[in-house]
Amino acid sequence: MTKNDRGSIAREMLKSARLFSGLGDEDIAAIAEMSHLRGLRMGEVLFRAGESCSAIYIAESGLIKLFVLGPKGQEKVIEFIEPGDSFAEAALFSGQGYPVSAMASSDASVLAVDGFALARYMHQHPHVSWNMLAVLSRRAHQLVGQLRSATCHSAEQRVVHYLMDNYDDEQPDVAVSHLPGRRSELACALGITPETLCRVLGKLRKDGAIETDHNLIYVRTPERLAELLGQPLDD
Repeated sequence: MTKNDRGSIAREMLKSARLFSGLGDEDIAAIAEMSHLRGLRMGEVLFRAGESCSAIYIAESGLIKLFVLGPKGQEKVIEFIEPGDSFAEAALFSGQGYPVSAMASSDASVLAVDGFALARYMHQHPHVSWNMLAVLSRRAHQLVGQLRSATCHSAEQRVVHYLMDNYDDEQPDVAVSHLPGRRSELACALGITPETLCRVLGKLRKDGAIETDHNLIYVRTPERLAELLGQPLDD
């Protein structure tokens, strides 16, 4: 792959990433110059909690697991990052290092944006900072909603919330989730047991609400999922 090819991929990934939505071509090109693609093997750690933020990332392929370790070394999965998603941005603003660890749950590749170079660029171009903060603010509200869902809803509703949060009605044929090899990790992130996760997915399949293809989940009748949540779909 030539340098021009890598630069083109970086620009396209940055354009499609929600974090950089609204930025013009000049900003995208400048940020692409401080970015590079990095491949990861399954099980490879990208960064650990507490390390200084040397880069922020956008997933290109595969599945990235964000997790923390408990006092006895037990792993708690926080989130799974899928292609197109950005992560580790909050660490760039906090100055306190990565709050979680990141590991590849499958062979994966990410676009790494140099954190120091990006911070300098943001200082010189404040509109980029405001753009990113607006996106992070919306994401924070979404996470609060997910936390409320995890504490106030049944296991079935937690799974349905997860599916609907990742469903795009403008791209109905795109998979809403890449199930990790160990489904116990997704179950842990949703606060349910692996057995319960399998049971709920099986029920939703039988109901025709979803289809699965190996480790991919597709929403087929979002109306049914909305009905299970007691919420009408937005017009």
